[in-house]
Amino acid sequence: MWLFYSIDPDDLHPEDARARLISYCCNPHRVQEKFDNLEELCDSEFERRVLRDLLVRGYRVQPQVRAGNYRIDLVVYGMNDYLAVECGGEIAHPLEKWEEDWQRQLVLERAGWKFHRIRGSTYFRDPEKAISRLVRVLEAVGIFPACS
Repeated sequence: MWLFYSIDPDDLHPEDARARLISYCCNPHRVQEKFDNLEELCDSEFERRVLRDLLVRGYRVQPQVRAGNYRIDLVVYGMNDYLAVECGGEIAHPLEKWEEDWQRQLVLERAGWKFHRIRGSTYFRDPEKAISRLVRVLEAVGIFPACS
């Protein structure tokens, strides 16, 4: 790919699509490094897969976000809002921890967090359907891919 530009990328806001395109074209391997760094933060392969599914769709996602004394599996950020995504049913969140997870969610919801839960069995049965459902929830709360 060839990219011709006459503007100094430093004159643009870092989140500006033009700045991101120039940055990507100047260092395309950096994007893969970002993916790899984020994946290392995940507690399970299930979380890594959901993270990848969201990142390739252009969403801004941060794994293992601290909220008070708790950690949230994934947080998807939009311009004015965010959504907590919990990936349940795997090693990090076995069924035995279900009650504890719900109590944590209730506490965080009282503090203003919005949640979406993805069960491992639902995801692995039909990943595309599970992610499509999550994307609809994201759109409903006003969170869209960074590239749209």
